[in-house]
Amino acid sequence: SIGVYTPKLIFNKTHKLWSNRTIFKIPECKKCNCALTCGGGCPKEAIEQHGDIMKGFCEDFQRDISEDLPRMYRLKQ
Repeated sequence: SIGVYTPKLIFNKTHKLWSNRTIFKIPECKKCNCALTCGGGCPKEAIEQHGDIMKGFCEDFQRDISEDLPRMYRLKQ
């Protein structure tokens, strides 16, 4: 939950955490060449896997982008 909307829209402190999560504030993402494509991954998964929304959740993104994407592109041609 990031707030309530009735009787008036009010955001709580969780809203600020979620809205401030960017690749520019996640240490791992600052060094990653896939950050602009990945966007830091899923924030929910970052919390579940690392206990912190300000961690990246890449899973296999770098492998997928470097191996699978070129292979899929070749198949389309």
